[in-house]
Amino acid sequence: MSFDDYEWSGNNPLDINFVSPQSLMLTNQPEISSMVIDKTNMFKACLLVPGGRYCLSLINKPVPTAATIINGEHEANMRAYQENLEYVVIVPRLPQNSHITFTDTIVFSVKGKPGIYLHKLDTVRIDHPDDPVFKDRGWKRTRVEIDWPGVERIGRLSNLPCSPGQGFYTRQEVALEVGRQVREVLLPHTVVKHNYSCQALNKRNRLWDIRHIDYRSVRLLGINYYQNWVPVLAIDDPDNAIGARL
Repeated sequence: MSFDDYEWSGNNPLDINFVSPQSLMLTNQPEISSMVIDKTNMFKACLLVPGGRYCLSLINKPVPTAATIINGEHEANMRAYQENLEYVVIVPRLPQNSHITFTDTIVFSVKGKPGIYLHKLDTVRIDHPDDPVFKDRGWKRTRVEIDWPGVERIGRLSNLPCSPGQGFYTRQEVALEVGRQVREVLLPHTVVKHNYSCQALNKRNRLWDIRHIDYRSVRLLGINYYQNWVPVLAIDDPDNAIGARL
């Protein structure tokens, strides 16, 4: 598979899809649904199109009234709303890891909001951290593959034991291990041995040069299963990012 297959779809700065943790529904209009998020629809966080630009928000857009406009309350509410918006770009993946016909997904969120910064995984408690995410699968081992533009895997992936007490069983454990493996790719100088090659860049994937990626701006939304578990990653949109990364 050629790495020319990676695409950047954020050429139009006005082409932004707004996504709410309450709905995680795709829309071309800058409106946020008020539908309550729960386990039945959280998986939609992993359906966001690779290369697409989205806006995450924890609050609904304020609705103006005559009273709030006159007393200035609406202006203050809009300012708070705008400050809460976090614009991200979904990291492109190879075609075989991009279609929506994957067989399973695991989403990682904090306080109902998907998209955890990698550098915070060691310090935050994710939602439903003790869920045994592999309990009903009947597996003893599984594999994770990191798909980042221009980076190729070297050799075979390691089989990870996914039984209780093995360190890759609960939602929190899985998030930590996936984050560690992504770090191996983005910060290769921090590990002694790794399973991925140097990045091969071309005109289509040069925007994803790991030498110029701020590791603190990369988020983990979840993992999808395409023969291997593939992380769904996002990065703060450099033109609009407001996320607190420190």
